[in-house]
Amino acid sequence: MPTVWVTGFRAQAGLEAAERFGELRHLFEGSINVWELEVLAIDVKKKMEECSPVDMFILCGSMHLAAHVQTLALAKWGTMNVLVFDKRTQDYELQTITAEMFGMKPPELPEGIDNAERLARLRAKRASRQEELAVIDRAILDAAMTDTRMEGKDDAKNCEGNKRSQKDS
Repeated sequence: MPTVWVTGFRAQAGLEAAERFGELRHLFEGSINVWELEVLAIDVKKKMEECSPVDMFILCGSMHLAAHVQTLALAKWGTMNVLVFDKRTQDYELQTITAEMFGMKPPELPEGIDNAERLARLRAKRASRQEELAVIDRAILDAAMTDTRMEGKDDAKNCEGNKRSQKDS
């Protein structure tokens, strides 16, 4: 029996009606990071290794996640079975999306890419970038503090100079 994959953690419609199509499973649990799209693509690709061309998808929740899932399904199989909720009937309707609908042929995915290694490299790159930004932030803060201290010294010199010139008069 096919699996019904739910892309969003919180489905907008009741999922009970979709159970007649197959076992319901969430593709991801909890929140996802949509700001690291390359990392998200790797995570989706890895998770979709469990999926098959006969499975169905309920596309809900994050549009980034749904777009990644749809793109990968079309690239991998050339088709995607989608369950669309009809509010009038309170039921899901099976629809099939094909790569041909978009005027594309399903390209072959590159082989030999170690996703775990690539993900580790991306995370290390992000950590390195965060460290660099922290150093820059500290330098800016130090410079601002130094400027503030210097302004205070200039103000003090100006005050002393004003006092002297008042005494001379």
